[in-house]
Amino acid sequence: MHAPRSRRAQARARPGVAIASEARQDYTGLDTRAHGAENLRVVRVAVLLALMLTACSRGSADAPPCGAVGAKFLALAKDRLEASTLGEDKRRGVLESLPAMRDSIVAVCADSKWAPAVRKCLVDANDHVAFEACEQQLTDAQRRALDGASRGEDTSTGESK
Repeated sequence: MHAPRSRRAQARARPGVAIASEARQDYTGLDTRAHGAENLRVVRVAVLLALMLTACSRGSADAPPCGAVGAKFLALAKDRLEASTLGEDKRRGVLESLPAMRDSIVAVCADSKWAPAVRKCLVDANDHVAFEACEQQLTDAQRRALDGASRGEDTSTGESK
């Protein structure tokens, strides 16, 4: 009839705690403490290296372009205009002239080659007073060109447009 089956040992039931403790024996060498500062030295070295690389790679190429100076002027002028007490008609007129003023600042900046430090100062300015203080860092020729542009003069010839 049936072929005799080999007699196998029956699996014995074991409690789950016993199974878990045997499984944990394989992991006894692992650090299970809360994360400490064991890698703090590696982190410090990595941060220091990143800072050094960033500082060494910075140059005049990292200075903001003249377009950023113009954008900052426009943003500060709009902020000041919102805080002003001008009537609606005057406010609209000033608001309409701001893009032309921005464009003239960008052109004078590029044409007279404003120094990277001056451009950075202007872009970092938080209000019109700081912006005007940064303009004092311009050379006399650059300030004359900026004044002429604000009066509508051609910055290359000094004649009115």
